[in-house]
Amino acid sequence: MNIYLSKSGGQIPGDLIQETVLRSDLAPIPRTLELTVQLKDDMQQRLAMGASLWGGYEHLEYTIVMRERAQPTGVIQGDTPMQAMKVTAFLTSCQSIGRPRQPGRAVTAYNQSLGGIYRACGSSLVIANDFNVGRFVCLAGDTPSHAVAVALQEEGAALVLRNGRISIERLHNLMAQTPTDSLGQFDSSAAHESDLLEQTGIPMCISLDDYGQVVQGDFGTARNARFIPGMDARTLHNLSHVPITRRIIDNQLAMKIRAGDVVSVAGRTQLVITAAHRSLSNNGIMDTSSRFWVGEIS
Repeated sequence: MNIYLSKSGGQIPGDLIQETVLRSDLAPIPRTLELTVQLKDDMQQRLAMGASLWGGYEHLEYTIVMRERAQPTGVIQGDTPMQAMKVTAFLTSCQSIGRPRQPGRAVTAYNQSLGGIYRACGSSLVIANDFNVGRFVCLAGDTPSHAVAVALQEEGAALVLRNGRISIERLHNLMAQTPTDSLGQFDSSAAHESDLLEQTGIPMCISLDDYGQVVQGDFGTARNARFIPGMDARTLHNLSHVPITRRIIDNQLAMKIRAGDVVSVAGRTQLVITAAHRSLSNNGIMDTSSRFWVGEIS
């Protein structure tokens, strides 16, 4: 995977890169990039906090938000001790919503588009198929991504990034897609299923309308009950239908498969919730692979 220090060039030499992980997720920040690089010449200065990187299938811009320098290996190359540093970077266009709001910079919105809320939080994101959020509150010291995740869950939707374009997609529409690929003729993946965890972790919701009448969400399955004031039946129903990871699949590198796609696993349709594409240098040979967290809607 090629990583660049500018949009038009400045490629980091491949022999300095030890590992890259490009992660795609159904989350308020839909892309992250992790890079482990050997420190040589001025590489540490060029990978400063807040610096930009470009890379991945769609050649997007990422902003460094964390650096972790490892202990020296004890090997000396020329006059320089061999040492590596790992950096984590968020997708630049929406990295601001991953930071707590500063004092005096709270964001409150009523019946505003989600894209407008992103921009109010300092993002440059443009969202297709947008929807209006009835009530959004992010106080000083709170992280906007938490409130954004709640707004998406209430709408029964997810933020999907494909080919550099971000859109809001309904969960049931995502599951209705034609599978983009098949990951094996038989299912040998790591799997996890627990009715107990789903019943305790995913609520059945209840509210009251303006006349004091009870409003119910999906009570078709016994779950922990939760009272949420001021919610209509549609929103309460959405809160009980969320993506659940069922399987973790290791696969050969398949960067074209991203979060929000649907794949076939032994003939069973599964939604890609998270996709991680990894390149690892092994004695000068680059090993590549992909790992997918896939599942269904509860």
